Order: sequence, then structure tokens, then C-alpha cells
Amino acid sequence: MRKTLLLLSMLCSSYLLADNDKYNEIIEKSLASTIEVNCFSLSTDTNISKDNHKNSFSTPYNKALAKAKEENKKILLEVILDNCKFCKKMEENVLSKESIQQIISKNFVFTQINADREPLPLGLSEQMSPMFVFVSTDENVQDMRFGYINEEDFIKLLAQEAKKK
Repeated sequence: MRKTLLLLSMLCSSYLLADNDKYNEIIEKSLASTIEVNCFSLSTDTNISKDNHKNSFSTPYNKALAKAKEENKKILLEVILDNCKFCKKMEENVLSKESIQQIISKNFVFTQINADREPLPLGLSEQMSPMFVFVSTDENVQDMRFGYINEEDFIKLLAQEAKKK
């Protein structure tokens, strides 16, 4: 993400320093190599509105939202980072357990977003990882928990959140 922002910053600087023909050439070369920003390819189409943008891309969150509405379940969104040791520990010691997976699949639609690679929905910002966000089908954040949670406490949390409507 930071590399992408740096690249975009360099492209904008090129525009200020070069003439328009040179700038257009740089942009065309960049687009030709399909630079991806937050899992979406850069596009020369600037007529995409914010609402249209949200609905026009099939993101993990949008897929989970559609499924949650269909199944009348809450979304359990896990936000992770590339080099997060507690995210890996959570996956290995808690989320990989069959009992946890059964509770989650019965009561929630689970989706995971890597905040280093994808934008976060609902105006969320990564504060600590892993981050667990419970979202209603009308996209209201109902609860948010941070960091590693041991198996016993995570089961209690899932049961507590499953009872909420």
C-alpha cells in the first residue's frame, strides 16, 4: 500500500515537472503494466461515483454482506496484516479449530481482509491486529475486539455476539 502511494505520488510529481505529453506517456505505461491499488486496477474512467464504486466491485466484504443478508446472519470481519505474529497465532491456535469454525459458520458470515492489501469497509481503520468486527446486515458495527483472543474467550465472545440481534 505504501509503495503504491509512493508510486502515485511520483506520478503526480512527474506531472508537475513534465509537460502533458510526457505525463500522459508515463500514465499510459503505468496503466499498461496494470498497477493494482487495493485490489482494483487503476482505470482512466474517472466517472465512477463513490456509491457506484462500492457496488461495482466484488470485494470479500461485499460478497460477505450479500451472503449475510441472504442468510440473515451477522458478518464477522477479521482484519489482519501481512507481518502480524498475533494474526498467525490466532489462525493457528483458535480459528483453525473445528469447534470454532462450526460456531462461526452457524451464526456468522466470516470474511477476512488484509489491511496491507485491501481497503477496509465502513470507514474502518486498522487500529490493532488482528481486529474482529461484528457487523449487522444493515452495516452497523455492533462490536469490535482487538488482538489475540484465546480459544475459551473467543468462544464466549462468539456466543455473546450470536445472542445479539
